[in-house]
Amino acid sequence: MTWDLRQQDDGRRLAMAAAVRLMERVGLRVGGASYEEHNGSFNASTLQRRHLRREAG
Repeated sequence: MTWDLRQQDDGRRLAMAAAVRLMERVGLRVGGASYEEHNGSFNASTLQRRHLRREAG
């Protein structure tokens, strides 16, 4: 994954590696809509912009 994040030739591969790294670092589950309905929590596939906050730094 580290190699994929450093390469510049394949934008899709870079995006996938970045998504996997983000999921790994913040502990996101893949899940789905049924998981959200059953557990009342969000996951990588149901996350929305309103759930995120960007901080400087």
